[in-house]
Amino acid sequence: RVGVLGFSAGGHLAATLSTDTPCGDPHLDVTGAIPDLSVLCYPVVSFIDAVHQGSIDNLLGGSPSSDLLQRMSADLNVTSTTPPAFLWHTADDEPVPVENTFAYARALVRNNVPVEVHVFPHGAHGLGLGEGEAGPDEWTVLCGKWLNRHGWAHPGLPIS
Repeated sequence: RVGVLGFSAGGHLAATLSTDTPCGDPHLDVTGAIPDLSVLCYPVVSFIDAVHQGSIDNLLGGSPSSDLLQRMSADLNVTSTTPPAFLWHTADDEPVPVENTFAYARALVRNNVPVEVHVFPHGAHGLGLGEGEAGPDEWTVLCGKWLNRHGWAHPGLPIS
C-alpha cells in the first residue's frame, strides 16, 4: 500500500496523484498509480478559485489556457476511485486560502470518498508539523488516529 503526503504546493502534487489528473504527456502511462490514501496539509488544490498564483506561475507558466487550469485543478478531477483523504488547513492562511481544502473535501463528499477535515482558526502558512502553534500542533495526532482507523497503524508506534 502507498500513501501520499504533501504540504502546500506538495499538497497539489499529492492531490493530483490521487485524482489521476492528466499530466499532459500521452506517452506517460500512470494508470493504476493512484495512491491508497492521501494526507493534504494546507494544499493548493484549485487553479480556478481562491488560487495561489505562485503555484500556477511556477508549474504552468505565465499564461496557461483555461482548459489547462481546469485540468490541473484537483478538485475538478475527483471521482469515486479517488482515495480517502485527511486534510488540514488554517482559516487565516493568506497565501493558500482555506477554500482550497473545502473545495477538495466537497468534491470527495460528492463522490462518496471518505474524508476528514480539520480547520484551525489561526496559523501562518508553512507550519509543517505545527510545533508550538496551538491548534495546528494537534494535526499529527489527529492524522495518526485517522490512519489507525483506516488500518495503517504500525504495531511499534503507539497512536495517542
